[in-house]
Amino acid sequence: MEDYFQARLNRDCLAALALDGGIVAAAAFLVMIERPASPAVPNGRLGDLGNVLTAPAYRRRGLASAVARLLIAEGERRGLSRVDLAATAAGRPVYEALGFEADDGHTHMRLAWGEKEA
Repeated sequence: MEDYFQARLNRDCLAALALDGGIVAAAAFLVMIERPASPAVPNGRLGDLGNVLTAPAYRRRGLASAVARLLIAEGERRGLSRVDLAATAAGRPVYEALGFEADDGHTHMRLAWGEKEA
């Protein structure tokens, strides 16, 4: 992970942290992706919001929403056509409150190499 963030942080990957003194109470990351333009991504620039995490002692205080909102605003400022994410059942209400909608027109699919999950 250290190599990834050294190469990409503040380039095509942004981080937002909520700090309590020296403690990271919540964090989120936005990876900005550029691909050929399409009707769904008119300018070819989209974001993937992920790893939205809140330390257990800091949950239910709006910190996940705050760090996500900060990255969403920065993505809009940088001209992204949209921001995508994969929500857990617990996180879905947080993202819906931020304006995200389920994309019922597509089925989330994945092809992975290497060790298969049990």
